[in-house]
Amino acid sequence: MFAGGRPESHDARLVYALYHLSADWDARNALGVAPLKEIVDRIEAISSVDELTAYFTEAVDGEPRKKLWTSFSTIDPVHTDRHIIMVNLCGLLRGDSAEYADPTPEGEDITARYIKFAEYLLVRTGYSEEEAQQKVENCLKLEEMLSPVIPTRKERMDPDFQASQNKYVTRDELQKVEGNIPVLEELENAQGFPAREQYMLPCPEFFEKLNEIYNTAVVDEIIEAYHDVLNNTEWISDETRRHALEKLDSIDRRVLFPDSWEEYDYEVHSRHCSREAGF
Repeated sequence: MFAGGRPESHDARLVYALYHLSADWDARNALGVAPLKEIVDRIEAISSVDELTAYFTEAVDGEPRKKLWTSFSTIDPVHTDRHIIMVNLCGLLRGDSAEYADPTPEGEDITARYIKFAEYLLVRTGYSEEEAQQKVENCLKLEEMLSPVIPTRKERMDPDFQASQNKYVTRDELQKVEGNIPVLEELENAQGFPAREQYMLPCPEFFEKLNEIYNTAVVDEIIEAYHDVLNNTEWISDETRRHALEKLDSIDRRVLFPDSWEEYDYEVHSRHCSREAGF
């Protein structure tokens, strides 16, 4: 098809153009990592759950962004004469969720290859090797938190597994399950799907687990507790109380992984009591 001139039919012309675009190494090399850098910079600017939600629910040039879950239109596996929107769990860097609790030599080898590739791309976009390693480590820690509710490869091979995943929910039921996760908002705003009467939700346990991570409720409870402490403390002046409450209310809720994890070394400390020159 690619020998000779440009094809005439519409579909053939699309394939022809896509092939030549992908094979245009001069143009791709001229762009370098600039397109990837734009994506990385946008993610790097996220500093709160609200900003993360905004990122997930915005479409860029008509394309939805990658998320912590998957959602797409597909043929209904039960009623094959229609399409249905599938809302499902995320993929994992290790591939098999069992690898997080009980890693195998084969799994470690595959993971090492993915890590090497990911760190290479992150360094190309401007991160140091240490920063790239930390970001991949953060990714693995997040996935480890989610892995207990993600079916293992062995479970997926069970003959009855696929049938067990055909779980239909209404829009109201999906709204309850999504919690703080902007599943419906992303579907309708970023992907442009109209509201449906029915969706398929194979693993609601995944969204329950993800909600434990994706929220500011715990932070709000802590802040409210400090409000009570400050309001009921008698030994501080009204002016000090006012400044403390203003500072408390100005706290940014940044409930995400830090760029670096500070390690605390207690080996230098003595555990003897103060009378014995301990701390």
